Amino acid sequence: TMGALRDYFWDPYDVLVIDNATVHTEELEELLWRERRVFVLFLPTRSPEWNPKELVYALLVRRLSTYPIEVARSRYNSSDVVPLVAKEILQGITRAEVVRMYDHCYKWTKMFANLRMEVDNE
Repeated sequence: TMGALRDYFWDPYDVLVIDNATVHTEELEELLWRERRVFVLFLPTRSPEWNPKELVYALLVRRLSTYPIEVARSRYNSSDVVPLVAKEILQGITRAEVVRMYDHCYKWTKMFANLRMEVDNE
């Protein structure tokens, strides 16, 4: 709710990164900026440089595209192997890969927050 978002959870110049779902409005953005100096960053569709789940999806697509389909069909004894291979790929993602994805996204959001602080201080 809006009340929960206004509470003292936020520090000045925090960055809230959210998608463009209908419930995420400009009203929310204005409220958080005015009351807490929290910058709301609305993600563009499929913006992997900002969103860890998009990085996971991109990794999945890359690995699916290079997975030998005949090996998968023989291993799983099925013609519809994509869901099975996708599960195998997702389960094989290492903790280090996930950490790198989050670090990458954090770098972008932090850079954007620093730019906003500079603008606000002018």
